[in-house]
Amino acid sequence: MLSAPHCTLLIANGDADTVIDQGNRAVWDGTRQVVAEAEKMYATLGAPGKIATWFEAEGGHRPYFCYREVLEVIHRELDTPAMSLDQVRTLPTLNAGRWCDAYGVQLEKLYGTELHWRGSTLPDLKLRPMSREELACLRTDEIGKPEYTLEGWLEVIEAAKQTD
Repeated sequence: MLSAPHCTLLIANGDADTVIDQGNRAVWDGTRQVVAEAEKMYATLGAPGKIATWFEAEGGHRPYFCYREVLEVIHRELDTPAMSLDQVRTLPTLNAGRWCDAYGVQLEKLYGTELHWRGSTLPDLKLRPMSREELACLRTDEIGKPEYTLEGWLEVIEAAKQTD
């Protein structure tokens, strides 16, 4: 177990995730068994309780990395200076599908269902989509210049190899 004991691991998913499980729950039973065995290793290495599973009842393939339950682990392990654990636990929530509709975010066909991403209950952190311009790291006049492209970087590396 590469992460033990240095890394807390929460395996989060929905117990109705048909993308991963074919309906016989074997994936979830197997995951629980593997984590139970890994927990023994964590405990042996002095880190009991640092690996766990969390399955949302009737949840499909959703962005569980954004759920409050995961934010609690982040708070516990890394701290959230702007928020106490109680504040994390009591964050208001929103439905991901309605949020996407409000902002015109199109979900891919598989994930755009209530079972999957549309049905997610996420903490409402007052986030909004950003425009392409807001996301840009480069100014328009910098785009394509060698110092900002992989090709340009490779040319610098090749030139340095030639002088060695």
